[in-house]
Amino acid sequence: METLVFMDLEATGLPFSQPKVTELCLVAIHRHALEASQQAPPPGGASSVPPTPRVADKLCLCVAPGKACSAAASSLTGLNTAMLTAHRRGPFDSALADLLQAFLRRQRPPLCLVAHNGDRFDFPLLQAELSAAGLGTDALSGAFCADSITALRALDRSGPPIESSQRKSYSLGNVYARLFGQAAPDTHTAEGDVLALVSVCQARPRPLLQWIDTNARPFSSVRPMYGGGAGTDPGGTHDAVTRTQYRNTSFLNTSHLLALLGPLVILTVAVALYWVPWAS
Repeated sequence: METLVFMDLEATGLPFSQPKVTELCLVAIHRHALEASQQAPPPGGASSVPPTPRVADKLCLCVAPGKACSAAASSLTGLNTAMLTAHRRGPFDSALADLLQAFLRRQRPPLCLVAHNGDRFDFPLLQAELSAAGLGTDALSGAFCADSITALRALDRSGPPIESSQRKSYSLGNVYARLFGQAAPDTHTAEGDVLALVSVCQARPRPLLQWIDTNARPFSSVRPMYGGGAGTDPGGTHDAVTRTQYRNTSFLNTSHLLALLGPLVILTVAVALYWVPWAS
């Protein structure tokens, strides 16, 4: 990979709520800049936070999601739908998708999107937003992607064993604190989380780059978090969401019916067992 594009999305809620993006940030850095920034950690202590490479392209945008943010999401990110609308932020539409594509076309290929927990959140959500904007899952044709959580776990498994009575956390904040002995600044802002991820990856860039070169997958292989597939129009996306909601509702109705019938069946069997000996 010639370029790593570190990215983070803030959203209205968790995946089960079919969230919408409220903020996105991408920072594109050439691999040579990462390789040159590696610092040797001091023995037995945390290393200092490396400066972000001077040559780095950034794209940071706030987005009007078109639906309410959950209270938990607003508390974490400091964003809510009323605020974004009042500040005249635009939606995640085809114009934003064009801007995203133009930003990536400026980077030297092959390029890889890198996000922390990207496989479970950022990548599927980005695909869902691109599909809802009328683009297919190949909208970012030629781009690859890699989840930094998966990468860091793999690098730890390949290194010397670490004795610990507790399970090691790979949340971005905990990884940052282990490496640098301090809390990451500006957490749960898209730019703050991206810059924290860049710092984490600067700690051992060569093994990370080798892992990404081997394990990155095409972004087009990522399935949207929800909605239609490639090439769906807005109406098709809405229909797909409606069908999902209908299936969920039907499942709940069936579960409720079984829950009501269960005690009745047990009572019927008990009565039958009681009366059969007397009838004989």
